[in-house]
Amino acid sequence: MKRTILFCLLVLVPLLLVTQTTRVSVASDGTQAADNSYNPSISSDGRYVAFYSYDSYLVYDDTNGMPDIFVHDVRTGQTTRVS
Repeated sequence: MKRTILFCLLVLVPLLLVTQTTRVSVASDGTQAADNSYNPSISSDGRYVAFYSYDSYLVYDDTNGMPDIFVHDVRTGQTTRVS
């Protein structure tokens, strides 16, 4: 139980310091994903967010018809398929 509470505190405290909400399941041109995205993982500095999505329009060359893993760079707005 103590580990769970400690984990929650470590996760929640940085989130409380954020002053805005930013959608990251977007293409590099800002177009919102048309399909679901799951399991986000944020880098320690908050710059990169990795997630997987079934959306085939997040990057130009996504033609495999399968869910892929993407990384969105919050600073530059670029979304890259990494798998």
